[in-house]
Amino acid sequence: MVDTGDHVRQDERSGYARSAARWMRAYPRRWRESRGEELLGVLLDLAPPGADRVDARTALDLVRSGSATRWRGRPPWPVWLRYRLVGWRMPTAYRGWARDDILGAGFWWRENVVALAIVLGFAMASWSAEGAGAPGWGYWAFCLGAFVTGAVYGSGYRQQQAMLKHVVLRAGDPVQPGAWVMQEVPRRRLRASSLLPWLAGSLLAAAVLLVTSVATAPKITHVLPTGPGSFETVVGPVGDRAPWLALVAAAAVLGGVLALVARRRLRTVGLEGPAQPRRRVVDLGRRRVASVLVTASWVVPLVWLETTGRLVLFLSVPLAMLVLVALPPVLVMTWTVRRERHDDLAARDVWTVAGHGRPPLPDGPEQRAVPLEVVGVAPWHARGTRPEDPPYPALS
Repeated sequence: MVDTGDHVRQDERSGYARSAARWMRAYPRRWRESRGEELLGVLLDLAPPGADRVDARTALDLVRSGSATRWRGRPPWPVWLRYRLVGWRMPTAYRGWARDDILGAGFWWRENVVALAIVLGFAMASWSAEGAGAPGWGYWAFCLGAFVTGAVYGSGYRQQQAMLKHVVLRAGDPVQPGAWVMQEVPRRRLRASSLLPWLAGSLLAAAVLLVTSVATAPKITHVLPTGPGSFETVVGPVGDRAPWLALVAAAAVLGGVLALVARRRLRTVGLEGPAQPRRRVVDLGRRRVASVLVTASWVVPLVWLETTGRLVLFLSVPLAMLVLVALPPVLVMTWTVRRERHDDLAARDVWTVAGHGRPPLPDGPEQRAVPLEVVGVAPWHARGTRPEDPPYPALS
């Protein structure tokens, strides 16, 4: 008797199903979307009784077959180079591959790794030609930090722009399965209960570090007059810190005043806004959490450089003032949202009430790239004529 695999199918979230899904990631995204369920069903049917993970032979076959499928779907090298180096629009036959590349993890790194290698090659060549020594670890740490920051902040925008250029249908393009189109969709807003705690925690940590730097940094730039209308700058001990600490304290007082104003507005206006049928409230997500943490992490090397005397006390003062002005209102907004348990409230609405003292306005839709299957009909710009407004799509 042939085992049907019902012992595995009883729980689709079983260890075997999860293991098979992990190994199936060797196949391209577009292939998994169209035939992944079929392959998973076959694997579940052939699974031995009691198996909780894919055996080594099956895993090797999945990796080998998935890699071959990926390789067969790749564009030719000239097309790939034009796409990667100069952003040449991908031909129609390979737009499914381009979509997988753009939506895949690490797209920003793949898009910029060639340019980064060229820049580093020219830099190393110029250092060798000039006889200068290789830069120290601080230089490379700064370059890596700048590259990571660009990846965190630029990846989402670059993905959207790349989808518009390479994947979204244009006038005259053939309508094929898996095509993407521009369509009005509900506007996405960040959930207040998801964003505000991360923002408040980052501001609090940055405030502690920056105030520490202002209070302990050993060096500062002194401006000394050398004659009528002339002066020179000299790096020396900070000396009297009272003016800098007074500026920081004044910023903290201003932040407290703004917090009181925000609290009064939140109580007076309230957080009950109008119905938002064209809005979708989303959580912060890993990418946005990473952007908050990366932004806050830049304070750490600055504070270290200033407190050790490698940099003079300069940037920490205005940054500390800015953070201390923003921190109290953010704490008030975070506490209010958590106390009143507004789980579906957007952070923008809280800021509108606390910052402007008025109730939020209804959001309108936004244009985003969506799969053609979501729209259900060929869009006007792919057919060359524009009919009546299409029905509002229902997104899962």
